[in-house]
Amino acid sequence: MRNTMKQVRPEDFDAQAMYDAAREGRLYVVVYEDEMDDAILLALRQREALEYVGAIDCFVAPAWQAHIHELWQAIVGDPLFTDDLLMKKGRKRGLLNYYFLTNIIFQLQALDVYQCENLIELHLKLEGVEEKNSIYKSVGKYKLSKEQKECLRLLKEKSASRK
Repeated sequence: MRNTMKQVRPEDFDAQAMYDAAREGRLYVVVYEDEMDDAILLALRQREALEYVGAIDCFVAPAWQAHIHELWQAIVGDPLFTDDLLMKKGRKRGLLNYYFLTNIIFQLQALDVYQCENLIELHLKLEGVEEKNSIYKSVGKYKLSKEQKECLRLLKEKSASRK
């Protein structure tokens, strides 16, 4: 039997066919990010961001344990943040902006959503490393605007009122 590959666009995606192919051992997935629609790429990066920040769930303040995922979904879905969620230049264009996310996390720590002795400890757990890396060292290049800081405060208050 000859192996053939068929490129599948998101709008033509057939979940049942994928499950059948996986069950039969003939599933091979290639993501062509250069050809992706901007909305699909953003949705992919939003999901990636949620997985990334999940690494520090152990630092979430007890009052926020039940609502942290809802808060993060509001953050990555807010138009004020989505524009900065992706890298804009160079070879990293279209990739998740970890520097920006780290700044958001540091701001949430200042707002007592995360409880941690210091930012370095939070960063090490987030990155899964033993010492500061380039993301921590370059975080200052992607500071949050006053509007973004205020929006974080408002999103926090909105989520807090639902408790």
